[in-house]
Order: sequence, then structure tokens, then C-alpha cells
Amino acid sequence: MPNYNLIGPIKANTITSSEIASSEGIIFSVTTGVAIVAANNYLGVDISNPSGSNKTLCLLNLCISSNLEVTMEIILDGLVNGTSITPHNLNTAYSSTTLTTASYKNQSGDPIASGTKIIGAFAQASGVTIYPCNGNVKITPNHSIAFRIQNKNGGSNNYISLNVVYIES
Repeated sequence: MPNYNLIGPIKANTITSSEIASSEGIIFSVTTGVAIVAANNYLGVDISNPSGSNKTLCLLNLCISSNLEVTMEIILDGLVNGTSITPHNLNTAYSSTTLTTASYKNQSGDPIASGTKIIGAFAQASGVTIYPCNGNVKITPNHSIAFRIQNKNGGSNNYISLNVVYIES
């Protein structure tokens, strides 16, 4: 009778593409911070990948939070042309140097200056919602993505924030 030696369970560490990208210093975050948006007003955000960047932006996740009702539309090639937001590298061993640009506007009318291709729309009552994109939304050079967020509460200010995490590869 053969002598079989049993080996215990094999343990392997699974490394995700996000962990690899983080170790390479190519994961960035853009945030509006917490903005006070008046009743029925808008918060608009854009992230642009300029022509000639030779990079593709791959969205990992979107996190929107609010204390009241909001809707959010995602617009391909949309622009806000608002106040600049600085993208930050999520690996502190690397600089936040990037060609990516981002901006936001908080105003009463539609903040989207250009772009009409709505690729997603969401509504939430309140709280925090994370939309995992897992790198499936890609922004190639000379393209952008914008977010139109509206405070749907007609009588109160709303505390709204949008955080976008992406890989620049």
C-alpha cells in the first residue's frame, strides 16, 4: 500500500490589480469635500484626461454621500469648467503629479457646460453609496467624465460629497 503524505491547506495571497496599481503609485483620488448645496441646486464635477497624456483613466469607485435626497447623472465627455480640484496620489511614497484635471461647481442651474451622453443615473434618499466601477469605465486621452448631482430636497440645504478613485495607466 502506497504511503501518502497529506499536506495541509495551501494558503496563497491574492493580489488585486488595485493593490498593484497602488504599489506603483498610479491610484488617485478626487473629492469635492463636503459641500453645502442649497435646496434644488446642483453640484457638478468633471474629471478630464487631456489629449497627449498617453494615459487611460480607469474608474475604480464612486462614493457619494448626502444627508438628504439627491440624484446623480454621469455624463461621458461632460465638462463643468469650475473651480479646480487637485487629484491626490493614494500612495504617499509617490507625488500627486498628474496630467488629469478636475473641477467642481455648486450653483442653482445645471453645472454641466458641455456633454449630453448620460451613461448612468442614480437616486438616493440619504447616506453613503459606493458605486464600484472596478476599472470598467475608461477615460482615454481627450475625453472626460462629469457628474451632475442635484439636491432634490426642496426646502433644505444638503451636505453632499463626491469621491472618485481611479487608476492612471
